[in-house]
Amino acid sequence: MRIAILHIVIVLCFLACKPKVELPQPVSASFKIVTPENYITAGNAISVMIINEEKYKGPAMLFVRSAYNNYSIPIFIKEEYQNVDLSGKYTQDSGLNEYVLIVGGEIKSKSTLEIRASDVVDPISVFTGPNTIWVNDLQESMIVSLPKDAYGNPGRKGDSINFNMRLPDETAIQNELKINNQLTYTKVNSRDKRGKIFVGVESDLARAKEQRVDVIEVWPEEIRIVAEEILPYADSRQFYRLNTELLSDRNGDRLVDGTLITYIAKCGGKQVRYNSYTIDGKAKVYIRNPSKQCNCVIHSEMGDGVVKSNSIELEFKSSVKDIPYEIESDIIVVGPITSYIDQYIADGTKVYFYSNGKKKMQETEDGYVRFELTNELIETTVVVSDKTVRIN
Repeated sequence: MRIAILHIVIVLCFLACKPKVELPQPVSASFKIVTPENYITAGNAISVMIINEEKYKGPAMLFVRSAYNNYSIPIFIKEEYQNVDLSGKYTQDSGLNEYVLIVGGEIKSKSTLEIRASDVVDPISVFTGPNTIWVNDLQESMIVSLPKDAYGNPGRKGDSINFNMRLPDETAIQNELKINNQLTYTKVNSRDKRGKIFVGVESDLARAKEQRVDVIEVWPEEIRIVAEEILPYADSRQFYRLNTELLSDRNGDRLVDGTLITYIAKCGGKQVRYNSYTIDGKAKVYIRNPSKQCNCVIHSEMGDGVVKSNSIELEFKSSVKDIPYEIESDIIVVGPITSYIDQYIADGTKVYFYSNGKKKMQETEDGYVRFELTNELIETTVVVSDKTVRIN
C-alpha cells in the first residue's frame, strides 16, 4: 500500500515540473528596417522596408516615435522583403523620427528619418509688445512671428519672413529675416514723431494680421493748474472747477488724450484724490465745495508724483450770514437764517441745538426751525453749518 502511494506522489511531482509546451519560443530570425536615406517633407507618404533574412512569418509591431507623438502599428510579416506604407498622421511631425521593429517582445531593428516642415500657411501668428511706447527713442517695441506649416510644425530654419513697417513720418522699412529657433523677430524704435507704426508680416504664401504700435508723447516738463468758476463759500451744494494749462512734451507735441492726471485736495485736515484724463491736451475736474469754513490747498500730479504741478490755495468762508433767534415761553424760534447772498438758507439745512449737555436737530423750512424748551437753558448754543451762536 505504501509503495503504491509513493509511486503516485512521484508521478505527480514529475508532471508538475514538466515545461509547458504552449509557451512561444524566442524568435531567432534576423531583421532590418530600411527608411528613405534623405529627408522628406511633412505630409508626404513613405514606404518603410522590413528585411527578414530568415523568412520569419508572424505578428510584429512597428513603433513610430516623433518629438510630439508615439504611434504603434501592428503588422504581419510574411515576406523576406516587406514594405509598410505610412502616410497621414505617421508622417506629419517634423524633426528626427525614429522607427522601431519589435518581434516577440524584443527590439529587432531601429532606423531614423528626418521630416522637415512644409511651407508656412496662413495666418502667421504674431505677437507685439509693448503696444504703446514713448516717443524720442525712449522705448522700443518687439514684433515676434511664429510661422507654422499646415500640421502645426514650426517653420523651416532658414526660410525667409518679411517684415514691412510704416512709421509715423511715413518712412517705410522692409526687413527680410530668417527663421531661427522656430521664430523671427525685429525691434521697432519710436524715433522722434508721435503717431502709429503699422507692421505687416508675410512669407511667399502666408500673411499675418496687421500689427500696430502707438507712439505717444512722454510726460510733460511741467504741469500748471488754474482755478475756475469758484464760489468761495462753504456750501457743499456748489462745485468749483480746476483745469490744467495745455500739456505738451519737450517736442511741443500735445499730450495724448486719455492721459491720467490726479488732483489732490487738502481741506480742513482731510485729503481727497480726484482722477481726470486729458482731452485736447487739458485735464479738468469739478470738486465739491467744503461744508465748513476752511482753506483748501490743491495740486495735480502725474505718474505717482514724478511730475507735480503748482499748488493753489483757496479760502472758503462760512455760507451762513446770520442766525437770529427768539425765545417764546416753551420754544425757541431760530430764523430767519440767511446765507451769504442775503437769502433764506436752503430748506433741509440741519440746525443743531445744544443745551444742558443734550443735543437736538431740526431741518430748516423757509429759513426757520423751532425747538421745544424742556429744561433750563444752560450752556446753550445753536450751530448751523460751521457757524455757532450762543443763547443767553
